[in-house]
Amino acid sequence: MEGNIMKHLSRVLCLLLMLALLLPGALAEPVEQTEQIDSGIEKDEVEKVGDIFDMYQVGSMVEANGKLYTISSGPTICEFDGENWRIAVVANSFSDVLRFSEDGSFYSDETSAVLSVDEDGTLLLLYPYSDGVIDLLRVPLDGSDVTRVHSFRLVEDSGDEDGSLYFSLQGAALTSDYAYVTAYGMNPEATYGLNQLFELNLKDGSVRKVTEDYIGVILPLDDTSLIGYYDNRYTGADDPLTALVRINRQTGLTDTLCEMESDSSFSGFTMSGTSVVFNDGSQVLRVAAPYDTVETVGYLPPAYVYTNLPGCVSGNSYYTYNYDAGLTSVDLTAPLPATVLRIDSSISWGDAGELVRQYAKEHPEVGVVYASTSASTAPDYTQHMQSGEALDLYSFYLPGDAFAALRNKGYLAELSGSSDLLAAVSEMFPNLTKQVLVDGHLYALPVEVSTSCWSIDTAVLEDVGLTAEDVPTTYLELLNLIDEWITSYVEDYPEHALMDYPYSLSMQLFSQIMLAQIAECEADGRTLTFTDADFIATLNKLDSMREKLQAYENQWNDDNNSGNIVYSSNTMIIGSYDASSSEGPLLSSYVSIGIHYASDRESTAVPLMLSIQPNHDSSVIGNLRVMAVNRSSKNADAAMNLLTYLAVNRSDYQKSLFSPAYTDNIEDPHYEETKASHESFIDELTKAMATADDSEKRDYQEAIQNLTDALTRLSPYQYTTEDILLYDSQMENVRIIESTVFYGDDNEASTLVNRYMDGNITVDQFVRELTRIVQMMIMENS
Repeated sequence: MEGNIMKHLSRVLCLLLMLALLLPGALAEPVEQTEQIDSGIEKDEVEKVGDIFDMYQVGSMVEANGKLYTISSGPTICEFDGENWRIAVVANSFSDVLRFSEDGSFYSDETSAVLSVDEDGTLLLLYPYSDGVIDLLRVPLDGSDVTRVHSFRLVEDSGDEDGSLYFSLQGAALTSDYAYVTAYGMNPEATYGLNQLFELNLKDGSVRKVTEDYIGVILPLDDTSLIGYYDNRYTGADDPLTALVRINRQTGLTDTLCEMESDSSFSGFTMSGTSVVFNDGSQVLRVAAPYDTVETVGYLPPAYVYTNLPGCVSGNSYYTYNYDAGLTSVDLTAPLPATVLRIDSSISWGDAGELVRQYAKEHPEVGVVYASTSASTAPDYTQHMQSGEALDLYSFYLPGDAFAALRNKGYLAELSGSSDLLAAVSEMFPNLTKQVLVDGHLYALPVEVSTSCWSIDTAVLEDVGLTAEDVPTTYLELLNLIDEWITSYVEDYPEHALMDYPYSLSMQLFSQIMLAQIAECEADGRTLTFTDADFIATLNKLDSMREKLQAYENQWNDDNNSGNIVYSSNTMIIGSYDASSSEGPLLSSYVSIGIHYASDRESTAVPLMLSIQPNHDSSVIGNLRVMAVNRSSKNADAAMNLLTYLAVNRSDYQKSLFSPAYTDNIEDPHYEETKASHESFIDELTKAMATADDSEKRDYQEAIQNLTDALTRLSPYQYTTEDILLYDSQMENVRIIESTVFYGDDNEASTLVNRYMDGNITVDQFVRELTRIVQMMIMENS
């Protein structure tokens, strides 16, 4: 028996060892069930007061007995007493009352469940299932058993072909005798786009369908009415409406109380006395009786909104939860900030979003609202910038035609007045800043750069008898290699595919060749031209291969669809999986240029740095996100201050991404924690080995040696100077093209490309027509 115990221990140790090697920090000290978090909320501040154990999403929130309760995956009920979090009801407590489907015909959705509080302080939980069943559960907080009070079935018979129902709970309101729920269901009784409102009798368990309407969240209002959130914007309705409505409990008839902004999404609805309080992801909003006006009563920490944010009022504070910002509280009695910045929501995530959130925390006098815009062209932006929904800070992707047009026409504020901002941009890679820093005048701050190209696997080259000298340096050489591979190597080396995903292979190559020609002209300072001999030779070569490329692609698709292609998990090449037999492909359609990938010493795939002209610097087309200030903004100075903060407070990693001036080793923030965990685990294994049987000592010694080796390989640096210098050498070839020949609505050049790719015109005709279009654009611009 003792031997069996030791074998079991050995297996456990192996699992722990895997955790130690694969997950830095995984063997750190366990978190106590109750965690001390930031308390002492000031009346005039918005504070992050907890992370709810770092959960991705939480559902309903309620206040009961002076404490806050929320439900998350498991399901698990968590309790916050103002200072500490604790798990109040563990998932196992629900195991005897929850329904489970062995055949997968239905599933539960705890994050859509709705918490409420009974008169005796016990939690009530409306727990939905996808087959149209909603259970009413009593959840005691004293450790007693969770019990099912009623099980309500919203629809008796199924409607779709496989006999399944698919219901999603949208909202619920509990009164003393009834529960009212809105649910979206895909079945014959539901009209597409409409939610169904049901009345659930809490005494006898009966169900009554009240109405169908575009109503989601509902709250109890008085003895005869509910208040609901009405939204028909996504149904194709002729008259889009977003509003709070009064709902007659008996008839389901509604009347509009107040309309709300059509461009926002709202969630976290809760009652505070007789007022309705909710959020739009950035602002806390309130509608007080007689419910005819929406007012802003606070601002949430700016964060990317992954999903609907739950909400609850406790005392004078409104609580909500977001994965990035954690649990936050907003004092509903505090004065509003003097300045409110409206920022393009496309930068609400990632490093820029984190810095905006940090800025808002350090500057409570500035509120931040993320808002979106559907503008894509310069005229669209011009109209939006002068409307009532204008933003203070806009985000643009380059290359594109809108930014340059707005810059040239004076719609973007000049930022050179901030010496710190100007200095930060001036030290960035010049090839990234050509469009934002013009003749010493600064118009935007680059905040994100992304670059990708094809890669070639040098190990595959060696397998087929080629060498590093055979790696193409021009697009013509690449086309010749592809031609030769399809002609000869496909049959001789069936274990290797030409490419991981050769979808629209001709179009992929054509697009790269066109952009490379534009980039080379811009890099040389030449007028854009498509008559260069090398360009035409490359295009002619591609044209001659189109049938061969299409035949290869068709064969690949046939093999893929018939299951003749095996996807190998060990042939991942920086984002793309091999679609060959078992070995890696020659070419990968995606390789990202970044410090992270530059640090991968084991990969045999290298980026293909190609040019049109022989012996010319290669051009890899990059994408740049920049932030610019609306010149018409009344908060232009505050917006520039925010951009300056973003530039000055970038992390060392971000500075290295944008600037060749930063090449120092970047420390790993988890190094000390991981090192201590490894050392602690080695000590524990050593102590256990001292009392183990001789037959088990070898397992311990092997585990200790593996962990010691891992500790030796552990580096205090996340990225080294060598990694960064390699990245810098690659970034020198990145081009953010300025030409807008293929951008804009009703683009003549894009139409010409389609005609050429459809085979309606020859290479000579294409080049001649494209040259004419470019000349006309140059004349119009000048």
